[in-house]
Amino acid sequence: MKKRNFFLLLFLVLILAAFSGCTENAAPDSESGELELTLTANKENYKVTGIGTHKGTTVTIPETYEGKAVIYISDGAFENNREIKKVIIPKTVTQIYANAFNGCTSLAEVECHATGINMIATDAFRDTAFVKNLKNYEDGGLYISNNLIAVDPQKEDAFRIKDGTLTVAYQCFKNANISSLTVPDGCYHLGKFTFYEAKNLESVTFEASVGYLGEGLFYNCPSLRTVDISFGCVNINERVFFGCSSLETVRFPSNLSSIKDCAFSGCSSLKELVLPDSCKTIGKEAFLGCSSLQSVHGASSLTSVGSKAFRDCTSLTVCDLPQGALYGALVFGNTPLE
Repeated sequence: MKKRNFFLLLFLVLILAAFSGCTENAAPDSESGELELTLTANKENYKVTGIGTHKGTTVTIPETYEGKAVIYISDGAFENNREIKKVIIPKTVTQIYANAFNGCTSLAEVECHATGINMIATDAFRDTAFVKNLKNYEDGGLYISNNLIAVDPQKEDAFRIKDGTLTVAYQCFKNANISSLTVPDGCYHLGKFTFYEAKNLESVTFEASVGYLGEGLFYNCPSLRTVDISFGCVNINERVFFGCSSLETVRFPSNLSSIKDCAFSGCSSLKELVLPDSCKTIGKEAFLGCSSLQSVHGASSLTSVGSKAFRDCTSLTVCDLPQGALYGALVFGNTPLE
């Protein structure tokens, strides 16, 4: 009887072991294989360009490869990979390009050890479980390291970027519902089209100097009324305020050097411009179609004004810009000053 029970017990143990082995083979947790890595243009570092032969639900970006630092995650490197659940980013990574993890619908956890990331591009983590889980958001914002990459679409009224944030991802506020924004000291880089079509945004306050306003920063923000950028910012880049039809007041920094092409095109509510004397160039079509603009003052150091810079400013009657500057064609076309 005892012998019979022994063999029965042994049989059950073998059955359980067999099932356990099948489960392990069906869903391995460990990583295997290698990611696809390519030398950067200067051949001094590496970038991750694809999944390569990697197997497993966790992707660990290597800190180094063949003795060189891995610093980039390339455009579309893991795009639409449905297997990845977690990614671990090492301290060497400085940039994550567009669509790097876009469509990785199972990606729920991002463990980031990098503190020097200076750019996370548009849609880098779009359509992932990580972005969709609002529990990952802090006071309405989703952060990776020192970068703001998304804003809770349900967040309304005021929003303040948290202290310690260095950069804001491209198109981060696209279609956001917030009405006012405060940018803290140290957040120096606002990338291209960051506030693209943020329909409800009315005011922006910079608590200290901002170093870079990307192209199209406030592109087509129809509710934006006032912006104070008096703390720094040497250049106002192309199309920064393009189509901001409600913009009435802008305070410029005292060290402003240039206003680039189409920067204020279509700002039909802007009434007065007081430019700092440091301003040297105004790009083409910079204030095209600012139909309420009545007067322009300052810019004693101005050297050039691009073509059609003030074209269709149909209310413009006063302009004391320096006569010695080089003026392009049709600068004051279709204005009382023509």
